[in-house]
Amino acid sequence: MIKRKSLEIVKVLKGEGLLGAEVGVFAGHNAINIIQNLKPKTLYLVDPYVAYNEYAVVDVEMSLEFAKQNAYNLTHTYNPRYIYKKFHEVTEEEIPEKLDFIYIDGCHTYEMLEKDFNKALQFIKDDGIICGHDANIEEVRKFLEEVTLKGCKINFAENLHGEGRDWFYLVKGYL
Repeated sequence: MIKRKSLEIVKVLKGEGLLGAEVGVFAGHNAINIIQNLKPKTLYLVDPYVAYNEYAVVDVEMSLEFAKQNAYNLTHTYNPRYIYKKFHEVTEEEIPEKLDFIYIDGCHTYEMLEKDFNKALQFIKDDGIICGHDANIEEVRKFLEEVTLKGCKINFAENLHGEGRDWFYLVKGYL
């Protein structure tokens, strides 16, 4: 069962065997969900595993290293492509192909989401889907509202079991 509604939309509209990316992998629980349910041809897992000011963790270094190792342990047998940097810094050499979907669940500030969304527009296919998590967080919601005012039709979907609110944008091929 797909835990995130926007990824369910990806599966319904695009099927399996896709080229995709998850931005903000942390401990890998959503990554393994993507792998097991969408069975991507290639999945790029993008996370710098660095502390951001808004995430106050008692021992940030240990927590991030544990999360990185956990993500690797959960996913490595499926051969995803790991990119340990901020998504907006990723190059076409690292992701050399256009993607069917990009799931954004990284840093939840307005500025970082804007950078991630703009980078996603560079990497997504014309009929691709950019989606993400935590639309209920104020800065995420604010960014999505402003993107909507600029002409991007953002859709929302509630996740099961209180796992936050997802969002998705059907890129121009769907318009």
